[in-house]
Amino acid sequence: MTTAHPPIPANYWLSSLIPTTNRFEHLPDSTPAITESSSQPPEQKSPPIFVCGVQNIRPLQNLLDQIARDRYSIKLLGSDQVKIQPSSSTSECPRKERSAADVKCCNCGGSHPTNYKGCVVYKQLQQKLFPQLRPCPVPPATPATQPPPQTSFSPDNSSPSKRFLRPSRRLFPTPPPAIDSSSTPCSSLLFSFRSLPSGIHAGDPPPAYGYNVKPPHGPHHQNSLMSSPLRIALWNANGLAQRKLEVETFLTSDNIDVLLISETHFTSTSFFRISRYSFYDTQHSDGAAHGGSAILIRSSLRHHPQASYSTDSIQATTIQISDASGPLNLTALYCPPKHRISSSTFLTFFRSLGSRFIAGGDFNSKHPWWGCRTTNPKGQQLYQCVSSLRLHPITTREPTYWPSDPRRQPDLLDFALSKGVPLHQITISSHLGLSSDHTPVLITLSSTFSSACSSSSLFNPLTDWHAFRLLLDQSLPYNLPVKSPTDMEAAVQTLTTTIQSALWKTTPPLPPRPPLTSLSPLIQNKIHEKRRLRKNWQLTRLPADKTRLNRIIKELRTLIQTDRARRTSDYLSRLSPNAPSSHDLWKATRRLKAPSPYISPIKDDAGR
Repeated sequence: MTTAHPPIPANYWLSSLIPTTNRFEHLPDSTPAITESSSQPPEQKSPPIFVCGVQNIRPLQNLLDQIARDRYSIKLLGSDQVKIQPSSSTSECPRKERSAADVKCCNCGGSHPTNYKGCVVYKQLQQKLFPQLRPCPVPPATPATQPPPQTSFSPDNSSPSKRFLRPSRRLFPTPPPAIDSSSTPCSSLLFSFRSLPSGIHAGDPPPAYGYNVKPPHGPHHQNSLMSSPLRIALWNANGLAQRKLEVETFLTSDNIDVLLISETHFTSTSFFRISRYSFYDTQHSDGAAHGGSAILIRSSLRHHPQASYSTDSIQATTIQISDASGPLNLTALYCPPKHRISSSTFLTFFRSLGSRFIAGGDFNSKHPWWGCRTTNPKGQQLYQCVSSLRLHPITTREPTYWPSDPRRQPDLLDFALSKGVPLHQITISSHLGLSSDHTPVLITLSSTFSSACSSSSLFNPLTDWHAFRLLLDQSLPYNLPVKSPTDMEAAVQTLTTTIQSALWKTTPPLPPRPPLTSLSPLIQNKIHEKRRLRKNWQLTRLPADKTRLNRIIKELRTLIQTDRARRTSDYLSRLSPNAPSSHDLWKATRRLKAPSPYISPIKDDAGR
């Protein structure tokens, strides 16, 4: 431990015994006389004010300018924290801040600092020093890449917040300690800050996702692109089989494209299917009905399943889609809470996902970096992996796990980690659409994705074969010379082109598939009431509110089952065995009695 030594007095006794010479002794002394300091203690400044959860900084700046323009200054600490501190210069302070007239650039003489990158002379010097550098081309503005519109400040805005992630060195800093507003002279200013909006809103919700119509048959047949935002939801089901009806309703009502599911409780004998969606799952490594992960993706999206990852500590399901930047892996994972996972295990898993991925699910890992209330050992190991690979957490910073026991505190367990995905394309928000002990998290990805490849047949059930026969007789040449291999190739090419052209002219495109059946108004009202009661229970955690929530969940499940039985009965009543062209009854019977086709695995030369 070091101790501070007292200063040496001016009349130190040893100073008179040491001869010194100073050539400046004969010069006049221009040092001002040292006056004794005042015995009054200095006036203490007010402590700074910390405001957390700020997403739109402009209303805060306007409010600060109106209330205390000369007394307070604002400083941005992170993506959602602001520090408001008293100004260093007051009317009594002799030291004033520099004005714009005192600042002068050494390069051009302008009223800005010398290191200002907008200086004209500075730009010319940079071009001479680095002539090989080329300016980065600015991509054209598209509806998918335009920034969100600025929203007006409204204290009564109560719509659900949608936070935009920003690239920052400290994405999710730890909130500072709270300050008692009664001990500060600006309690009115603190009260005004409470009326600020808690998040930035992205304007209108994305348009409803309709069924992509297959391109018409013809020479311009190619893969289509989906320009609508991709809506990804991640959710811990805590048993998926018994929640099939509400999952189907959730996918239809909220236009979900991809659903990343954790804790499915599936085994090798489980079966799960939803119309117009493809299902991929990974069971626990021991084969028991616990843990597991799954992915539900819209069948109209072009995708490919990847190798699954199944251990005692991590169960992950991965599919690959394509956007404008290339392949993108989407992974649903589940990490059981009882297993310890080292950072090396996390590193091995995330490196297997490639250079571009979004991995979301129930990590059971707590750390303040992604918004948790506390820290656990698994969260510390995951944080080391995230820092090492420079992954970006995609999180709402709100609790996603709501235990039924009121003695246990809610916390954030469901989030996603991304790599190689621009953060300005990601929007995240909480959702109240499903009824397990975890709330879903909705991620909107603004990009252009490839749709599923349509069939490339030359004809369909609407082909007019009589017109095709007449057109082929009129356009097919019969006197082609075939005397050499070149003539043979030309004749084959002419025949092929003539047949294709005749089929394209006599084959109209198939009509688009009908949209999914919309929900009845009664079911929609019940869904809205369930979400309202769920939000109320999350705020109060009272047993009476939990009872009302359970009652409305049971009523909604009964309504969905009744509506599904009614639609099935209507479909069966419309079947007719006497229809000469449609054969509805025969087609329905064939679908029920058709055996499941066996898809053989792809093996290499060694048989693996």
